Amino acid sequence: MSDHDPIEDALQKLRPSEIEPSLMARLSAARPRNEAPEKISAWREVLLRWLLPVATSACVAVGTFAVLERRRAHEPRDTPGSGGASAGSPVPVESQDYLVSARPIGIVVAPNQQPYRIMDVEWLEHETVRTDADGRAHHTATTRREVIPVALEIY
Repeated sequence: MSDHDPIEDALQKLRPSEIEPSLMARLSAARPRNEAPEKISAWREVLLRWLLPVATSACVAVGTFAVLERRRAHEPRDTPGSGGASAGSPVPVESQDYLVSARPIGIVVAPNQQPYRIMDVEWLEHETVRTDADGRAHHTATTRREVIPVALEIY
């Protein structure tokens, strides 16, 4: 089988002919002219780039402030004699926390190779509260459990 095909050789020797001048003139006339884009004035550029976003942000901030002020105006206000709390809620006078129990759960090693002991801790929260109406002291006691990590120091 021959690597040279006579038809392919003839096609490679062909060259395109010149375009007729009348056709070239019509094609050039149909092409859109490359006109310079409309120049935007400096003030318009400043307005679009800086003033419009800043004005929009300011309007949002003023609207947010107005909504928050309206909500604050509708909230009930504390009277000076109530001591900062509403009339029906007790005011804590004294609060003490007592450690009831602490038991180790396990030891974990953090990614930085620092060991931590995990502790299960139980607290007793003892509060003395007084109501505004009768002035008598009331005592409450609640328990609270926490799981806390304790860093172990190795020397």
